[in-house]
Amino acid sequence: MLPRPKRVPPLILVSSLSGPGSRITRGLAERGATILLGSTDPAADAAAIAPLRAAGLAVSLEPLDLSDPDSITSLATRLNHTHGSLDGLVHAAPMPGILIDSLITSVVGAAHLTEALSPLLAASGRGRVVFLSSAAASVTAPPAGQDAAPPSVQVAATALNALTRSYAASLAPQGIKVNAVCPAGRAQAAIHMALLDDDGPTGSFTDDVGELPW
Repeated sequence: MLPRPKRVPPLILVSSLSGPGSRITRGLAERGATILLGSTDPAADAAAIAPLRAAGLAVSLEPLDLSDPDSITSLATRLNHTHGSLDGLVHAAPMPGILIDSLITSVVGAAHLTEALSPLLAASGRGRVVFLSSAAASVTAPPAGQDAAPPSVQVAATALNALTRSYAASLAPQGIKVNAVCPAGRAQAAIHMALLDDDGPTGSFTDDVGELPW
């Protein structure tokens, strides 16, 4: 299958509005992207995005429960029927405070979602995947104070970094770039990586300032 022409504006799925997901959603939409927002609570999220829609930004909700494989499969099927391709995927789900819950939603759910949507990302001809990690995952040189991060964050973030490196290699032949970011501050790194040019990196770990140690 030949890659589809680069879509203007890009179509990007943000997996959650929680935490930095709201900043990323607004930032991408203000830069002209069409945002599909994963939602486990459509009523609450509809109210949250109402100001964005009132401002003319292209943001809509898609039912998505990262702890439910059937929900992920249903989302992939819907997007295939309605859009046929996807330009970007931002994994913005928060890391729960309980370790097993964090692994199920932030890691296992993210991996399942990436694999389910990879054919659509490949079909776009410029697929981008962004994992929201944490500086606590810098096991070689953790920033000051990061050793105190709870296990649910340290372990899940380290696993997300491993997924980043693995998918960056396995999805590269399909033209998909995969990067991890620490979303502290204004989450500019996440926005940049979701809209990355063709000559941009893959398999990197950055924050708003620059590269982070693995």
